[in-house]
Formats: sequence, C-alpha cells, structure tokens
Amino acid sequence: MKNEFSAAPVGAEEVVSVLAEVCANGAAHKHCGIAPPHFVINLDAGNGQTTITRFVAETLSKNEIRHFGGMDLFLEYMLDGTMPQLKQIFGDIRTCAVYTNSFEGVVAIDITALSKYANEAQAEFFLEEIKKVCRTATVILYTGGTPSRGVLSVVEKLKAAVRNVSIIHLDTYTPDELARIAERLLDEYGVSVDISDDFHDALREVVTLEACQTVKDTVAVTERAVKMADFSGYMPTLPTKQLKSAFADVFSSEKGEGR
Repeated sequence: MKNEFSAAPVGAEEVVSVLAEVCANGAAHKHCGIAPPHFVINLDAGNGQTTITRFVAETLSKNEIRHFGGMDLFLEYMLDGTMPQLKQIFGDIRTCAVYTNSFEGVVAIDITALSKYANEAQAEFFLEEIKKVCRTATVILYTGGTPSRGVLSVVEKLKAAVRNVSIIHLDTYTPDELARIAERLLDEYGVSVDISDDFHDALREVVTLEACQTVKDTVAVTERAVKMADFSGYMPTLPTKQLKSAFADVFSSEKGEGR
C-alpha cells in the first residue's frame, strides 16, 4: 500500500519525517496494534498548531495507522491552567467518545498555561488525565515557542509515564517559509497567482517588510493582498504587479531607506 500524505505543513519537516517513519512501519501499527508516537511540539498558538494537528490526524487516518472511532478526527484545546477548565476539557474528551468508552483519534492541547502550575494540583490532575487519553488517542502537546521550566517539567513527567513520546523542535519561520504559507493561503482563498519566482520573491519581500514573524501575521498580510485581486474574471487573479501595488507603501519605504 502506498503511503498517503496531505499537503505537508510548511516549516514542519521534523513532524513530516517522524510521520514518514511511522507510515513506513504501517503494517506493524495496523495489524499488531502498536500505537504511533505522541508528540510534544514547541509552537505558539496562532502559529500553525491546527495545520499540524490536522496533518497528523489525516496522515494517521489515511494510512490506517490508528483507529478513529468518533465523529472527529481531532480535538483541540488551549489550557488556561485552572482546575475547572481542566475538568471541563477532559470531560469533553470523554463525551466525544461516541462509539467507544474512550476517545480514539488525535487530541491536541496547548499546555503553555501550565507553566504557572507545574508544582500544583492542576499539573498533577492534568498528567493523570492525559495518561488515560494516551491509551486510546494520539496526543499532541504544544508547549509554546520557548517552553518554560514549568512546562518542561510537565513534559518530563509525561515522558516518564507514557511510552513513545516524540519531542519535536521547530525553528522560527523564515521569510521564505512565510511566503510559501501565504501562497497556500491565496490558493485556499481561490486566488490565482503568477507561478513564477518573481511572484514568490515579491511575496517574500512583503512578509519581510511587514515584519511578519508568525502565521497569524502572514494571514493578515495575505488577506490584504486578496482584497487587491482582480475579480472581473471567472477566477480572482493576483499578478505580481498587482501584489506590489497592494503593498506600494512598504515597497516605496524600502526604496526610500535605500537612498
């Protein structure tokens, strides 16, 4: 069986590599019930968490690496660190187990807020509950771009309690990667662009001059570009010239600084 992958997330090569290895051993996972790894990834909210979570879930599903027993391929949560919210989240995960006693799929949780509660009851409760989730679901924990000592302490305790945890270190997005993300967003918006190095170079210059650092920043810039597309034809188009026109202020600023 040929391994099936959705479009790989930009800038997440290590995630793709781990999943490729998992799929290469797909027969062992599928026929012998060996569970795929859980993931700990240093990534901030608004910087591609959902994209990576969806990629992991769809890859595991398409290649029949794990059983998906509910209505959802994946669930996503962001902790605020309070005990009531923790209880609500794990109650929701149990509720989403429609056809089984426990949720089967992918559960992604941003645990950044646990940094304040690493030595308190919240962290202990989280670890006890997440261990139960790990028995039937693939868990992805997002620790923030620069994990705190408290969060790293929680991760170490998880690694000691749960088998097969893959720690993924993602670098900050480069301007080239942000430009590629913007190109994908334009395609999702249904906007036709120039398939040329000139367009990509112009887009890379835009995200650089606009000081984009995150996917959230890039989404805002892309939406501005979409508004400048030509909607007169069957499909909206955004030629390189029109892209530069949309950001004439930043391009003219660059020229002024170069004098």
